[in-house]
Amino acid sequence: MQMKAMQLGSILVIAALLHGCAAVVIGAAAAGTGGAAMTMLSDRRAGNISTQDDQIAENIIARLKQDPSIPENARVQVFSFNRIVLLAGETPKASLRNQIVEIARAVPGIRKIHNEIILAKPLANSSQEYDMQIRIRGSAALFASPNVRSSQVHLTVSNQVVYVMGLLTRAEANAAIEVVRNLDGVKKVVSLVEYVRFK
Repeated sequence: MQMKAMQLGSILVIAALLHGCAAVVIGAAAAGTGGAAMTMLSDRRAGNISTQDDQIAENIIARLKQDPSIPENARVQVFSFNRIVLLAGETPKASLRNQIVEIARAVPGIRKIHNEIILAKPLANSSQEYDMQIRIRGSAALFASPNVRSSQVHLTVSNQVVYVMGLLTRAEANAAIEVVRNLDGVKKVVSLVEYVRFK
């Protein structure tokens, strides 16, 4: 009983830590619902790529904020992992979505952009909060799973769609996706994983 209590306590602590480490978000009343924390010791990214990822996301957001029409008419989550950028969120204007992508493409150092911005009104605060709850529950479930290296998995949640990123083996990715797919409230799981092999 004591061991179970300790395990539950650890999960809650991890979830609380992950709650504070989110994708960079732009938009009216936007709430962060982005990727998980990763320590330098467990990070599979080479060299200073983690620092570059932070700089890429911050650079994109800074450029998006220069056009006031973007934060007024769109909600965009920006997350970079291994210099691959995820743009997720909503805007009712196709022209604005295209503009956001073009602004992101102009940022140096990016290898690839996944454009997951949908044509819709920006989510209400309550829906953003629910996305955040899904991410916290997902992070806790990954941490509790014996088949997943949770420190290698990054989750971004937008409109109840979960985007999975990381440098993972196929077995690790499949296990992580299965855990996330079974969470209450998840409409869809999108794998943006980069697959790796270890000798």
